[in-house]
Amino acid sequence: MRIKNIFKGVFGGGVPTSYVYNYGIMGSLVSKTDVLDFYTGWVFGCTNKRATGLATIDFKLYEKKGNNVEEVLSHEILELLYRINPQQTKFDFMQLSVIYLDLFGVSPWYVHREVEGGNPTQMYLLRPEYLKMKTDKQGQAVGYKYQIGTFVKEFSADEIMYLKNPNPADPTKGMGIIESVRGTVLNEDYITQSNNNLLKNSARPSGVIEADGEIDKTVAKRLKKSFKSNYQGYDNVGDVMVFGNGAKFKALSLPPKDLDFIESKRMNRDEILSMFGVPKPIMGIYDDVNLASAKTAEYIFAKWTLEPLMTKYTEQLNEFLLPMFKNSENLWLDFEPIAKEDEELALRKREAGYNKWLTTNEVREMDGFAPINGGDYIYMPFSVMPTIGGAKSDKKEYIKLKSERKSVAPQKAKEIIKRINNRNLKIDKASEKVADIIVNKLKSDKIVKVVKKKAILTKKGLNSEQIETFYKARMEEEVTLENNWRKAFIELFNDQRDRFVNAVETGQKAVIENYGIDVESEIATTITVIEPLMYESLMVGTRQASELIGESTVVDMDYIKDWLDTAKVDVATSITNTTVEKFSKIIEDGANDGLSNAKIAQQVSDVFDKVTEYRADMIARTETARAVTESHRKTYEHYGFFDVKWLLEAGACEICVDKESQKWNINTIQGQIPGDTHPNCKCDFTPI
Repeated sequence: MRIKNIFKGVFGGGVPTSYVYNYGIMGSLVSKTDVLDFYTGWVFGCTNKRATGLATIDFKLYEKKGNNVEEVLSHEILELLYRINPQQTKFDFMQLSVIYLDLFGVSPWYVHREVEGGNPTQMYLLRPEYLKMKTDKQGQAVGYKYQIGTFVKEFSADEIMYLKNPNPADPTKGMGIIESVRGTVLNEDYITQSNNNLLKNSARPSGVIEADGEIDKTVAKRLKKSFKSNYQGYDNVGDVMVFGNGAKFKALSLPPKDLDFIESKRMNRDEILSMFGVPKPIMGIYDDVNLASAKTAEYIFAKWTLEPLMTKYTEQLNEFLLPMFKNSENLWLDFEPIAKEDEELALRKREAGYNKWLTTNEVREMDGFAPINGGDYIYMPFSVMPTIGGAKSDKKEYIKLKSERKSVAPQKAKEIIKRINNRNLKIDKASEKVADIIVNKLKSDKIVKVVKKKAILTKKGLNSEQIETFYKARMEEEVTLENNWRKAFIELFNDQRDRFVNAVETGQKAVIENYGIDVESEIATTITVIEPLMYESLMVGTRQASELIGESTVVDMDYIKDWLDTAKVDVATSITNTTVEKFSKIIEDGANDGLSNAKIAQQVSDVFDKVTEYRADMIARTETARAVTESHRKTYEHYGFFDVKWLLEAGACEICVDKESQKWNINTIQGQIPGDTHPNCKCDFTPI
């Protein structure tokens, strides 16, 4: 794609490339002239080291899967970050972004989508001096205006990632490092100019020519001219000076204040390097530097300059860019630590822990090697076994302790999971109040006894009559439960239909994928519908199972909350994604057929009306069964049962008939009814 066509699509045509990314831009606190004047010498060197250092760091994309985390090697997000736009790779883009941020305190990224509501496809750096933030009364960004001469482009707030250094004087603007070293840079420039003048002999005479008696002006002028032409300049350094008529040359020594310039220049240099966080060895200054101090300088630069800067960028990407992608709620961007610990110290740690608390594969993972068979065990010689006490063992050679492997180191996985969960707090909070209200109601009504410890039970046998009565009661009560689910989801789908249809009718383009639908908000809304229904189903199921085994109804609220934390999000996400996919398909087909917005909106309404009752019925049957059978399982587990028997529904399918013949226990039965690929299942299980 040619650059002319790119900007025709992105900006409406006629905007040159330099309007988007250009080195000579203006910042928030310093003028354009200041930037051009100051971006030299040590300022240029420091900024360049920081920019190129950060640009070499690779992004790592991780995905949370349950309690584990795995690295994702191929994804649309990585593709975008490594090929930012047709003119810039990740290195070029990040390098220039850091230069903007360091010099001007602002680095605005324009995130471009091919279709509104779709995944980002390109990103561009905008020139900050032409970008003006529009804020509301609370100072929050509501949009941006980008103006260069007569060219004007409006951006919505979610189209711009506004990276900036904090500016205490004005939170809407950034503050470049150059602002903090302005005085030092001006002083450095003054000293440089003074030294240049000294070299040209224009700041002060280097000496005097003395002669006996008076010299008239003509002779004096001739002597000065002769002296300059014969003895000044770097070509004549060290030459022998000869004067006639008793004339002699007397040199003037460099006064102490001029000698101070040299020391001041060093001090200015060190201050600029310190402000930018760049140690002298990184800049190629090797005064009194040995191998140890050079390594220390590299470590300090990586630990306290590059890593915080990279953390700033990755946090921006995680909080603002990743949520723009569909199905990214479990993804997290990170980077490998840049500051490496001392190799000898790391080796000693491995040696000390190997075969004690570190397995072979854990050590190999630290060094980036693939795991090997048998490498997940810790081997202990028989000779270290205790000779007195403990159970007798037939092992004669080794004891093997299994270590569970994870694709990402546990500490790293824990940190990523924590950050993902906090980013998704919006969804988690959607049902928090509902949960508390229901729990408090359960306690106040004394419907159940809320417990946290398992009971001790003398197990009793169950006859066929008890089981038949139990299953019949479940089916009768589920009629009421399913009706509640069905009514709630019909209302939800009708509300979604109205919102989606309105989005289509008010759209400005024939094809706008999702029409700006906030999938995360839709999931959060669905959770508020699901949560009380799940609680109600769980409570009914708990009472049913308790009555079957003839024990008190108990509820482990800690477990219930933990189970719902996962179930509510999974179910709401699945339902919402199905809705959005159907909606997107209607939009795409309608656009391909050349239909107007009004006709596409009518098709959306028709499809919603057609599938709403069917989908509501299936969700009601499936999710009621999921919550009820899980509460059955937890109740049996609470009272100490382990083995269970599959209980077939009338007219059961071949899948369930096959499962009925298998052996099940309280752990293996979890999540089987209904299975992921078997909605509407009405089977159950009873304790043996």
